[in-house]
Amino acid sequence: MAITFRVGGVQATIAKMKNLRVREVDAARLACAAAGAQLLTAARTSVMLRDHSPADLAALDHPYATRHGSIQTGALGHSASPYLTDRANQVHSQSGRMLAALRGQMSSGFNGGLAYRVGWWGNVPKHVPFVIRGTSHMLPRDVLTDMASSPGTRKAIMQIVTRVFGAHLRLQAMARFTKAPVSPGAGVV
Repeated sequence: MAITFRVGGVQATIAKMKNLRVREVDAARLACAAAGAQLLTAARTSVMLRDHSPADLAALDHPYATRHGSIQTGALGHSASPYLTDRANQVHSQSGRMLAALRGQMSSGFNGGLAYRVGWWGNVPKHVPFVIRGTSHMLPRDVLTDMASSPGTRKAIMQIVTRVFGAHLRLQAMARFTKAPVSPGAGVV
């Protein structure tokens, strides 16, 4: 018997030679929740830039404009985020509504397993889908897909899961990590 859960771009499986007990299931829930909290933190970090105002972006010739063909990261001067594979996907927070609407929660995953969901649902500000998917004038920045599949995010999640398992299971179970597919735009509902 094994327990599988998915958080962002990481899938973890807890396996044991004998039947899993309640203790292992509880450890899996704790690990999934802790890893999910890390995923939510990474997502928030990716959508909270405050270094350019709308006037600053206009003075830089709108670095996100489709007419450039790609996001002009050189003009923006951003440093690489450990949670993103492409620093161009960082989002400038103007009103703070996109950041405030970002949510994370435990949910039932594939095959009855556990999962942690991060995204925008419920009362989503109207501009969020336009930022994520782009418009005819603005290039897309699918920050959640990029963030969930980045090596930095996966590493942070695996470290947290290993730490939780070590504290609760004392090496009585085995954890195996694999890369989980991340569907584009999955966080916007």
